Amino acid sequence: MKIFVGYGYNERDKWIEELVFPLIEAFGDTPVTGKEIFGKELSDGVRGLIRECDALMGFATRRDGPNQKGLWTTHKWVADEIRTADDQEPKIPYVEIREAGIDPQTGMNVGKAYIALNEGERDRCLLALAQTISRWHSELRASIFQLSPDQFIKAVIPWIGDRNLECSYRLMNPITGNESGEVPMNIVSQKEGLFVYARNVPSDRLIRVRVSYGARLLWISEYQKHEIRVITLKKRPII
Repeated sequence: MKIFVGYGYNERDKWIEELVFPLIEAFGDTPVTGKEIFGKELSDGVRGLIRECDALMGFATRRDGPNQKGLWTTHKWVADEIRTADDQEPKIPYVEIREAGIDPQTGMNVGKAYIALNEGERDRCLLALAQTISRWHSELRASIFQLSPDQFIKAVIPWIGDRNLECSYRLMNPITGNESGEVPMNIVSQKEGLFVYARNVPSDRLIRVRVSYGARLLWISEYQKHEIRVITLKKRPII
């Protein structure tokens, strides 16, 4: 699992790299940051990184302040990173880690639960983060779908492992009709047939699978319910 970590790129927040990154790696996961492409405004590059991740941690640590009320502001880009995770479709799970003294009105998710961070009690914060990662692992188990029919399998098998073979899925909210973007995934050949492993598919979404190989073939399924684990694709003309 790839976890995007939003934080202040300064000496005061260096402990996040020293303690939180190893914690993420201890679970077998990979921490991802926008540090290399950091700017004052959230760039498309950072948004792209977030879209490629499975979850996000946003550290709302002290930046400027305190103001007349004794409250501090936090990093605007961290707030934007959390909003990106919350706004995209499909959503990815995220958690805000809010340092004591931060103005709650500048928080990213007023009224939503967050992990409290106190300077002298980082161990409590790290424990809460470990519990959060463990929960994410349970919630983000991949949904397995078998691909059919036989005509599709015969057409695709020669290209399994070829980098030009592209497979992706798209989700749709059946209530609003809103669709997600295309999410890439790999086709896995097993003894029982061809399978795909789609991560982070909410049970209330419909899923559609698309398989293509350049101008040679294109197969697309209809939108179907998550609990139907066999996806039937139909050959479509390439325009």
